[in-house]
Amino acid sequence: MIRRATPADLPALADLWHQGWHEAHAAHVPADLTAQRSRDSLLARLQMQPVLLTAGNPPLGLCIPRGNEIYQMYVAPAARGTGTAAALIRAGEDHIRAAGFNTARLDVIPQNRRAIAFYEKCGWQRGEIQTVMLDTLADPFPLNCVVMTKNLNTVD
Repeated sequence: MIRRATPADLPALADLWHQGWHEAHAAHVPADLTAQRSRDSLLARLQMQPVLLTAGNPPLGLCIPRGNEIYQMYVAPAARGTGTAAALIRAGEDHIRAAGFNTARLDVIPQNRRAIAFYEKCGWQRGEIQTVMLDTLADPFPLNCVVMTKNLNTVD
């Protein structure tokens, strides 16, 4: 079910990321960040990812592990509640563990309670709110996020 995305998947994944980002974030972040989250900007950023995991064909979700971080994670509305998100996060964790990291991290805006609850259900620990520098196609953008971590040496 989980596989590496192919170049042919990227347009659908850009649509999925764009829809999911705007659904979860647009009402809670500064307008200048929302303006930088166009579908085309997200497609360009997808093209730069060395590892891009997806589920389904056509894609129903995406997980981008980067270093020790779950850098991005989105699931299509139609796939919510199906186990797709849990499979994607496990695959991302496995990738991080295989890269030699014992602890993984991810950042989530405090207002995204649904995502925080999901990550906690998957064994992630909620940490402090910190200012993180988000990637854009221009300059990094500072945003307050909850930093969550997971010890990858324990079994859920």
